[in-house]
Amino acid sequence: MDTGRMDENAIIQSCPNLLELTLLRELIEVQLDFREYRAAKTPIPKLTFSWFNLPKLAAYLSDPENPLTKCVRRLRVSLLRCFVPVADLESGNASNFPYYVNAVVKMLEKNERLEYLSVDSPYIRFVSDIKRFHLKPIHRQRKPLQRKCMLAFLSVLESRAPTEQTKKKKKNENSETVLGQIDQHVVVNIFSFAAPPVLREVYFESPQRVVFDDGPQGQRRVQGRHGQFLQDQQAQLAPPALHGEQEQGN
Repeated sequence: MDTGRMDENAIIQSCPNLLELTLLRELIEVQLDFREYRAAKTPIPKLTFSWFNLPKLAAYLSDPENPLTKCVRRLRVSLLRCFVPVADLESGNASNFPYYVNAVVKMLEKNERLEYLSVDSPYIRFVSDIKRFHLKPIHRQRKPLQRKCMLAFLSVLESRAPTEQTKKKKKNENSETVLGQIDQHVVVNIFSFAAPPVLREVYFESPQRVVFDDGPQGQRRVQGRHGQFLQDQQAQLAPPALHGEQEQGN
């Protein structure tokens, strides 16, 4: 959805059954996921966007308490308008461009919710700064822990629950103290952390071409083209398009 003249929060508040929403501006495309709020049956807070200031948006997404951080699942950003002559970049005269890249890097270091990021850049030289976050686990579950694993864990807790006989034995005092602290909230958190995590996908696109010549260590010759992500100088991954569930209900 192109949000050129639309109030994003008005759209969200007008659709009480909305699970996902993709918003598009000229430089930024973002996919929001509201399932966490819907499952808890809590209202979605007002979200603050920054469509024309990437460092500011990155700062929002670096704050774990910001509602936007909790909602943004997929993100595309374009740095193509930050193009400067290569000579200026190499001489250090284009200090503003690394500033934008560093803002994205700092966001990736702190954000534990973003599943997908695609960065369009006029320079391939910054690929190493971004690609190190590719396939890193984040604080989202790929799928819930299997029920049989949950039951096995609960059965162990049940079998170790204190009885009248064990209460009389001092050697079990420490074990009972720990088990007594495992309430329902703790068990839910244990299941959450035990479930397989989502691996974040990070892609870097650039129109520049880079050639790695064959050398004494047998490096492969790889050419980077627009729309491709260079990984380990051997593989090229094309970033998938943003997609997801659209409006559910009204």
